[in-house]
Amino acid sequence: MKNIHVVSILVAASIFTCAPLCVDAKGDTHDSSSKGNGQEAKGAPRGSCQEVIVKATPEAVYKTIIGMRNDSDDTVKELSRQGNRCVLEEKFPGLPLVGDAKCVYEEVYTPFSRIEYTMVRSDRFKAFEGRWLITPTEDGTATRLSLSSFVDVDLPLPFAKQICKVQTSHGVKERLQDVKAACEKSQLAQAKSRSVTR
Repeated sequence: MKNIHVVSILVAASIFTCAPLCVDAKGDTHDSSSKGNGQEAKGAPRGSCQEVIVKATPEAVYKTIIGMRNDSDDTVKELSRQGNRCVLEEKFPGLPLVGDAKCVYEEVYTPFSRIEYTMVRSDRFKAFEGRWLITPTEDGTATRLSLSSFVDVDLPLPFAKQICKVQTSHGVKERLQDVKAACEKSQLAQAKSRSVTR
């Protein structure tokens, strides 16, 4: 399995303020930003929002996300844990347009359905938040996995928002695909192992 940080999955390539995007189960991209006065739709996530369908149970998807974070102890350090909350510090070397960054954030876990994170402090970010939503598909044969990410940094550069919008959309989609591939590969290996032992 690739060594991937859970927060890198969440935000490493989506480290900027961007227009919200969503991808439906078929992979079609559509704009999820609210119309009118520019305010966020009530309850809608800020930043980039995309989703994929994973051929696995919600529990397996959830455990894959957590496992990827646990495999990244070279850049992610757990500072404290209490109940379903964990405070982490992560280093982001060489981010596009930003350079090196460090962020302390809190993750809140709702097993098998949701992981949310919010910034505690950072040397480069003004805002840092997002969430995984993990829900079974209507027919119960797979899991709908969505990822939203919003990070704000002060970048006095021309066309910064346009550049960030493209990078964010690409980065979040890539991380969703990484989780999907890792989880489905694990499920396939487990299925083969079960068939051999029968």
